[in-house]
Amino acid sequence: LELVQRLEDRLPEPARSVLTPAAGLWRAIDHGSSQVLEATTTHTRSVDELSLYARRLLGEVVVMAQRLLVRQADLRIVLAGEADEELSISTAVLDDVLQATAARLAQLGLSV
Repeated sequence: LELVQRLEDRLPEPARSVLTPAAGLWRAIDHGSSQVLEATTTHTRSVDELSLYARRLLGEVVVMAQRLLVRQADLRIVLAGEADEELSISTAVLDDVLQATAARLAQLGLSV
């Protein structure tokens, strides 16, 4: 979601409407978040397990995102607003996305 929010304004309308999160997705996210909060407040062991899972998942996402940025020049143009051959702008955007995601996880009581 963090990445989609950063891309929405740069996409043409057909792509934007496909990527825009629907109300059902937000409800699922709210439900998932409430379940994580419940688990972390009632089971202290769950916090460590969920934090470990979040770190592993973020690591996999970072690797996949970097791979896509290297291989897909069009994605770099959409993400950075230019060709970004050195990947400096794209890397900065990804870093921003990861920080926002880490902040969202911290709000749930998880550490990354």
